[in-house]
Amino acid sequence: MDNIIFSLGGFCLTDNNQVLNINKNTYIKTPDTIVKLSDNLCPKNQIIIDTKNVQSCSMYKASIINNIRFIEIINSGEKVLKNKYITKNCEINIFENHVLIVYNGKVYSYYFDYFENTQAFEINGKAYIFNNKYFLIFDMGLLVFSHYFVVEINYKNLEILCRLPKNLNYYIYIKLNTINNSVFIKKLKKSGNDLAYLLPYKLFYLSKNNFQDVSVFVKKSIDCKNLFRYFNEYENIFNIDDKFYITRYDGIHPLTITIEDKYISDID
Repeated sequence: MDNIIFSLGGFCLTDNNQVLNINKNTYIKTPDTIVKLSDNLCPKNQIIIDTKNVQSCSMYKASIINNIRFIEIINSGEKVLKNKYITKNCEINIFENHVLIVYNGKVYSYYFDYFENTQAFEINGKAYIFNNKYFLIFDMGLLVFSHYFVVEINYKNLEILCRLPKNLNYYIYIKLNTINNSVFIKKLKKSGNDLAYLLPYKLFYLSKNNFQDVSVFVKKSIDCKNLFRYFNEYENIFNIDDKFYITRYDGIHPLTITIEDKYISDID
């Protein structure tokens, strides 16, 4: 069976003495084999994966689709803990290259780059982890992460302006209030040219964040509220061999998007 190994992080993979790189722009296809994997940020941390028998865990997700095994690498088992936060409902563990959350006896992990100014809070069933580069939200109801890129941050007032992934024009402003346990979120857009090749990514991340602008580039027959509900349950979208896949805690799922005349006409 062929295996496709991919990630949003940066990893070095050794397969039959050949050293290969995996990152947000590069994935690897290999037949059943045993590979060694290490993180570019923490090269001393190395794990061995038997691709023939791999199963989803806190370090990676795995699913078989059309007789191909897809493996999304999240981390390589780093053990040097930078910060730990014990909140009302969960335990938030922050490492150099990922976040690990223990919730209801299960473990959920996601990409992250640690900086000394990293902070974490739990407010109304969601965990917020951020520094001056990344902002993460873990939804304890849906059991999924959302990530953003920090543009501006005011640590004193806990105000953060973030850009959505794969979008140049869409932002969210977030203000955390730890005194009255509330979060204020405002959706923002700046003018700019939309790039056609980004359309599937815009569909995913704007729907995931409930931006009404989704209605501008989908056919009127598509119910945007259904898109919001559906994509809220996933974390990321990947293009592999000209096909799209979406991921969440239980693995990788195929996504078929039909585009006609610069509009999305069907989603399956």
